[in-house]
Amino acid sequence: MGLFNKLKSPKPPNKIYKKVLIPLDIKNKNGRIYTKKNLETHVQEFIDRKNTLMVIYGEFDHPDIFDTSLSRISHTIENIWFEGNKLMGEVRILNTHYGKELQSLIDEDIEVVFRPRSAGSVDSMGYVHLKKLFTFDAITIDKDAFYSIQEARKMKLNRLIKKQEEQGMLYEARDEEYSYYSNQQIRKMKLDELKEKNEDFNISKNNLLLND
Repeated sequence: MGLFNKLKSPKPPNKIYKKVLIPLDIKNKNGRIYTKKNLETHVQEFIDRKNTLMVIYGEFDHPDIFDTSLSRISHTIENIWFEGNKLMGEVRILNTHYGKELQSLIDEDIEVVFRPRSAGSVDSMGYVHLKKLFTFDAITIDKDAFYSIQEARKMKLNRLIKKQEEQGMLYEARDEEYSYYSNQQIRKMKLDELKEKNEDFNISKNNLLLND
């Protein structure tokens, strides 16, 4: 047992990031405006729930349901607080499958943000009226456009393929089943695989579920 323990590789430490979770009093890219007055009660309830449960998980990309799936968790929300005109938070990346996927996007310089999954409504002026703040999920952002995690993975794959092409390399060393195909065929096959794998992750248009 002692030898086994010595041979075991320790898990890498979970990384913690300080992030802006919700900009306040300004219209976001979904045309919504969050105010501190509306958020205060829900933020305190979130903090109380975190203190009671000891942990609140977030998912890799926004789901289309209120409940969090433990099979897709990628991070935990360690703390949230108001700071000026922002709701800030500390997010811990987990050593789960999707946590590693998320960390790989961050390491690839794909900008990841954490946005609220909540229930409520939006009035005609764009102001959000929350009824429940569930958690904060990881999505990606690039300049002025939001991308889903699936789209970000495709972008990452395209960059990898382009890099391999520029170096005149094929995929024999990494994927034997692709060794007899051209780079153009490899790109199409891999993107088709991702599309098929992720085709069931379309975001619901349900007005009661507010994913930002």
